[in-house]
Amino acid sequence: MKKFSLLIILLLFSIFTCLGAGTALGASNGYITSSNLDINLTNQNPDAARPGEPIELTVSVQNVGTKDVKDITVTVNPEYPFTKISGESLEKKASPT
Repeated sequence: MKKFSLLIILLLFSIFTCLGAGTALGASNGYITSSNLDINLTNQNPDAARPGEPIELTVSVQNVGTKDVKDITVTVNPEYPFTKISGESLEKKASPT
């Protein structure tokens, strides 16, 4: 009896999940309209980080969504063993090209 009721609950859950997904897509005509940023590490100089020496990171920020994005600020939060270099900013404003 317990196996049967568990099967019924799983079946009902999957039916409601499928109906919910279909309703959401039907209401928006299947189109997703939002902005979505893709951020990747482009370059690290020097290639191998050595203890006590600074490294320079270059990242690319790309909008892969369907809406424009404005006022983008990229912030790096260093975690051990990395630390902030005094006089250098951990934030950079990105402007669309």
